[in-house]
Amino acid sequence: MNVLVVDDEVVSRKMLQKIIEGLCECRVVEGGMEALQIATSEDPPDLILLDVMMPGMTGYEVCRRLKDNRGTSHIPVIFISGERRPEDEARGFELGAVDYITKPFKPAIVKIRIQTHLELTRHRDNLEELVSQRTNELITLNETLKQEIEEHTKAEKERNELEKQLLHTQKMQAIGTLAGGIAHDFNNILAAILSFAELSMLDLTKEDPLHRNLEQIIKAGTRAKDLVSQILFFSRQSKHEKISLDTIPIVKEVLKLLGASFPSTIEIRRNISTQVGMIMADPTQIHQILMNLCTNASHAMGDKGILTVSLEDVVCDADSRKDYPELTPGPYLKLTVSDTGHGMDPATVERVFDPYFTTKQPGEGTGLGLAVVSGIVNTHGGSIKVFSERGSGTSFEVLFPTTQTVEHIRTESAGPIPEGRGRVLFVDDEPMLAETGKRVLNHLGYQVVAETSSTAALSRFRGHPDAFDLVITDQTMPQMTGIELSREIFGIRPDIPIILCTGFSEMITENKEEIGGIKHFLMKPIVMREWAEVVHRILAAPSPSNKR
Repeated sequence: MNVLVVDDEVVSRKMLQKIIEGLCECRVVEGGMEALQIATSEDPPDLILLDVMMPGMTGYEVCRRLKDNRGTSHIPVIFISGERRPEDEARGFELGAVDYITKPFKPAIVKIRIQTHLELTRHRDNLEELVSQRTNELITLNETLKQEIEEHTKAEKERNELEKQLLHTQKMQAIGTLAGGIAHDFNNILAAILSFAELSMLDLTKEDPLHRNLEQIIKAGTRAKDLVSQILFFSRQSKHEKISLDTIPIVKEVLKLLGASFPSTIEIRRNISTQVGMIMADPTQIHQILMNLCTNASHAMGDKGILTVSLEDVVCDADSRKDYPELTPGPYLKLTVSDTGHGMDPATVERVFDPYFTTKQPGEGTGLGLAVVSGIVNTHGGSIKVFSERGSGTSFEVLFPTTQTVEHIRTESAGPIPEGRGRVLFVDDEPMLAETGKRVLNHLGYQVVAETSSTAALSRFRGHPDAFDLVITDQTMPQMTGIELSREIFGIRPDIPIILCTGFSEMITENKEEIGGIKHFLMKPIVMREWAEVVHRILAAPSPSNKR
């Protein structure tokens, strides 16, 4: 530590210097300006002994300037004075001095007082260092705590997101379970409707007005069958067959259907090339995409607007991949559905494909439509984007990779329905389906024994295993399922062909080796031509069971 002595008297300076040199380093100056220069230097004193009465600048003025300067205000000052008047001492302490010594002074007393203030200064410096150190530690702890809080907040957010995903998964599982039950019951109902309609048509000529009505019933029933297939796809419980598809007829069919159901104040415009590339797709799902996008557009427009549907071939290159980075370069078919509705803000656009998100009023929508559309597009290797601004309408662009494979959509043959001969055991726990199945197969030339109980059917087969050429069984039945019945029958006669029918079952597999004897799976509802073609093909195939 070092002390600065400021005194214009030589004797006084030397005496103080002698006292201080035994304690610490000492510097001496004669005037106030010199004292201020040293105090503001890079090596300021730890204590100043300041004479009160000096020429040019009094000690009071020097002290005032020291205390007014933030860089020197902390330096303790001890006044040295030849006069001891209460008002002088008071003024010194008011200016910030820590002590006041009068001349003549006793060296021992001065030494003790200087030692005391140096020790106080040392403690002050140590305290400041400790406070600074502690402050830095608190800053570090604060940063650590802040980081931990951020990490905790992030973890909490991730946990909430996982909970939402789990809830969504549980909802989807519930929907899947519900969809399976609906599919089974609804397809059984459709099977009865379609079968009785087809049987009724057999007794009518094409000119009969009822023939036309029954045709419409069958057409509507087939569309309902496709709807069930869509529900099962959404619940991820059905497989769809992708074929090389020309989308132009599907677009025209959908727009024709919508034109009849939309308000006449909504104008539908088509911008479709005469020929576009083929895509590998499921026709029902492409139909579903169009219906969903167009009905959403109608909802956005209300009672008036313009719906534009476009089909064109495009090439995904480096420029277009800015909007579609997930696609590989190459040729694509672009389907665009645009409307002149109210449009969406950026926040809505960001969430438009989220499951259960909807801008519709309660009861007007589930929020699943666009999520389903996005899922279908992804399974086809394509991409869907939405472009919209509030008040400027919305445009959905869907890209599908095109294919060079040439196939055709399977349509019902215009030729005659094949008939045949053979003995059939028909098993279904629904009496109506057992009746219609028997009547349809009888009409096709087959001898049919119908049972509504799987155990009764097994008992009949066990008693007369050679009395049948083919077994047709439903899957979901009480007491014994179709698969269980098939295994029992296969154990009795391994050569007997079996057809397994179902309205829905996630247990059904296309791997026929897993279930002995099953030659074909049919999904209800089953129309007459499908019965005819499958049964004829199986019984016409060479096997010991159909050579009798």
